[in-house]
Parts: sequence; structure tokens; C-alpha cells
Amino acid sequence: MRLKNLPVKPAYHLIETPEPVFTRLGGLPLTGPDFTWPEWKNRALAFVMQIRFSEINATGAIPFLPKSGLLYVFYDAEQSTWGFDPEDRGSWKMLFQKDETEALQEPPVPATLPEWGVYPAKQLAPKLIQTYPEWEAEAYAEMSHYGDLPRHHLGGWANPIQNPDMALECQLASNGLYCGNSTGYQSPRAAE
Repeated sequence: MRLKNLPVKPAYHLIETPEPVFTRLGGLPLTGPDFTWPEWKNRALAFVMQIRFSEINATGAIPFLPKSGLLYVFYDAEQSTWGFDPEDRGSWKMLFQKDETEALQEPPVPATLPEWGVYPAKQLAPKLIQTYPEWEAEAYAEMSHYGDLPRHHLGGWANPIQNPDMALECQLASNGLYCGNSTGYQSPRAAE
């Protein structure tokens, strides 16, 4: 295998750390006083993770990522949506806050969020790695970036788990085509 000829993209592997950092999976978000908990279909979305870009992208190794700011990710606590149906729109939410200096605190848990919709917290730290396209699975298999650790990474090549045509599926569903079967892919609008 000739790794030097593969199209390589840098990424940050997000690994658990005992250090007290802002970036984490689960728990409750640390937010400013004007925060409004996102909802979908009159239910609070579950908090998935938060990222402080000044912690993650301090080296600037991934130029398209902001140097600072806070990103919050929320998703349907029922995990009932997969993203291939345009009707799923709103079942996930990403919020970006430019100001990292604002006083942050945990908001109260909304009454419409089930107890099991608050996940255990894990602090995350970035480790700069190189990623390869999913179609170069052999290269991934031989890389020791992940080992037995989860494959959480920011930037780099996507590592789709179920569908290698994830980008196409996202584009079609974002434009109103249902992709839970072949109808969206075969639609005359798909070429647009």
C-alpha cells in the first residue's frame, strides 16, 4: 500500500480527557443567559455535544474551522429520525455562538426532555490526525489513530457507517426528496 499517493485530509480525533475542558459529549450545555433550548414537534431536543473552537483549532491545522466560538449540537431524544426524509428537518440543531467570553452556565433541563435524553458527560481533547477517503478502507484499517477508541473526528474525510453515498443523500433530502427508498434517487429532480 502506498499511503503517500492517497488524498489525505487533516482532522482532529476527539478523545476523552480527564482535563477540565469545555468541549464534551453529553451532560448539559454550558450556555449564555439568552439561550433557548431547541425543540422539535413541541419536545426538547437532546444535547449531544459542545465544542470550543479555541480549544480544538488552536493550531489552525484545519483552515475552514473557526479559530474561536462555541458550537452546540442537539438531536431528537427519541432518535427517531435518520435524515433521509425531508420531514425530519428540525430534528437536529446546531447553534453557533461567536463570543467565548460570556459567562456560561448549565440551563435547567426542559420538562419535555426525558431523563434518558441527558447523556453521560465525557470531556474531549483534540489529537491531530490524517484521514483518508472511506473508499481507502485498507489505509484506515492500517492506521493506528483510533485503535479501540470511538471514531469521533472533526474535519477530514467523512467515515460513513451505513451509506457510502451519504453526501448525495444529504443533498437530495435537503432539497425535499425522500431517500428512505429509491424514489428520491430516481426522481427527475435528483439531477438538479
